[in-house]
Amino acid sequence: MHEGLQWGADRPRTHDMKQLTLIRHAKSSWSDVSMGDFDRPLNARGLRDAPRMGVHLKAASLLPVDRMLSSPACRAKTTAEIIAEALGLATESIEFERRIYEASLRGLFELVRGLDDEAGHVVLFGHNPGFEQLASALNPNFEGDGEKFPTCGVANMDLAIDSWGEAREGCAAECRFYYPKIL
Repeated sequence: MHEGLQWGADRPRTHDMKQLTLIRHAKSSWSDVSMGDFDRPLNARGLRDAPRMGVHLKAASLLPVDRMLSSPACRAKTTAEIIAEALGLATESIEFERRIYEASLRGLFELVRGLDDEAGHVVLFGHNPGFEQLASALNPNFEGDGEKFPTCGVANMDLAIDSWGEAREGCAAECRFYYPKIL
């Protein structure tokens, strides 16, 4: 756990669950077709949506954040930094995890199952289709916005597990879903 992560500190933590928050990167730019996928930056809409989502999440009073892990891809990294700042969290506490970039469902489950149990609430910043697949696997009722997990979408899930190693399909007891078009 990182010192200084305080967002949600006013909400009591229960010890019989873990909380996982998946945040898909904000809208990225395709204006430079010569640029590699990993290096694509956020576009104007992404730069507008990410801080708005951060403000919304701060007001949502979710559990205190123990760890933030992000894909190191430019668009995910920038989204993580913008949202962390909006939440009043130190951007230096974001850990960059290469395995999140282009992760499969299996790879994301392995990542989640390998998290340290000291962390009660973990926030992951990453990409589709992996995040939508993971949200749907954890909570079979997850439907995103009715079609998909949109850019800058956030799925916050209470997992009915005591240890991250127990993460499995259908273990999300509750899922809250936010995305820019509903703000």
